Formats: sequence, C-alpha cells, structure tokens
Amino acid sequence: MEIVENNMVNIEIKKGYARKTIDNLENAADYIASSEAINGDRGPSNKCLRMGTEAQKQKEELIAYIETLEDYFAAVNLILDKTDKIKEKTLKEAHTRILMSWLSKARACGGGYNPFDDNSEFGFSIGELKIELSKREHIPNKQEAKTIRQQKAKEKRNR
Repeated sequence: MEIVENNMVNIEIKKGYARKTIDNLENAADYIASSEAINGDRGPSNKCLRMGTEAQKQKEELIAYIETLEDYFAAVNLILDKTDKIKEKTLKEAHTRILMSWLSKARACGGGYNPFDDNSEFGFSIGELKIELSKREHIPNKQEAKTIRQQKAKEKRNR
C-alpha cells in the first residue's frame, strides 16, 4: 500500500509539473502574439510561427499526458477501494485466535503482517488488527481459563 501511495503522490507531482509547463507554453503564446502585434502588418516571423506551432503541439501532448495520469489515478483508486473491501472482509471472517496470531507476527515484523505471503503490499497493520480484535469477545488466557474451569467445577459440586 505504501508503494501505491508513493506512486499516487508522484502522479500528482507530475500533473503539477505538466500544468506548470502548460502555463509556460501559454505565456510563450502570449509573447508570440505580442511580437505579432509589434511587427504590425508584416505579420509574425517564421521563427515565431515555428515556436507557436511547437508550443501548441507540446501543450496538446501535455494535456493528453495529464488525462492519462488522471485515468491511471482513477484506476489506482479503484484498486485501493477493492483491496480495502477485501481486507475488511478477511478481518471480519478470520477467527479471533488467528487474528491474535497475526497481531503477534505483526509486532515481530515491526508494524505489519501479510498472512498471504505473496510479497505484495496487501497486509494488516497492528492498528487494523487491534481495531478488529476490540470488536470481538474476550478470549481468556491460560490463567483466566483455569480460574473459569475451577469456578464451573465448584458450582457443579455445590448443586
């Protein structure tokens, strides 16, 4: 997930650079138009025409590039939404003891654990596991289980 988020930040940076370049190209077009006005009836020079044509071509390429980045950005967001739904479903369906083992492995790994071992970014953070475990019924540890068994045996004898 971290790699995907970094890519999304890079996409935003690239879009910003592309928009800045478009602004610069528009400024160049304004400059060309002003030079045409200075030349008067003679019309624009060949150099100005070439620059204007190249600037327009670059602007169109950058606009297409931005659209491509936005499409990629939308696809990444769709994948992230599906991944979040899968993670949520997996956490809800997993048995409490399994969640507890994932939590201990996440702590041992230093912050996150991927139970699927597929070398992907898909995994669970300690926070996600703790939130899901907080929604579950408490599972007694060995000492608590021993006390509960003793109390039940005592109640059974006293009947």
